[in-house]
Amino acid sequence: MKPQVLSQPIDRRKKFDQIQFKFVFIVVFSWFVFAEAMKILSSSRDNTKQNWWKEALTQTNSVVPYLFMRV
Repeated sequence: MKPQVLSQPIDRRKKFDQIQFKFVFIVVFSWFVFAEAMKILSSSRDNTKQNWWKEALTQTNSVVPYLFMRV
């Protein structure tokens, strides 16, 4: 198997990865905030000790890092 040759400098890739991570984090976070808002409006929310903002943030932090894992 032929090794991959990096065409971009490492600094540029890191910057792009940071921007991509922030973008995906915002998209996923807004999805979970929307889902929590729907739970509140539909009155199907379980009794939890966290407020809806913290729940959405916790769910986002548990999902987003797995999107950037390199195998």
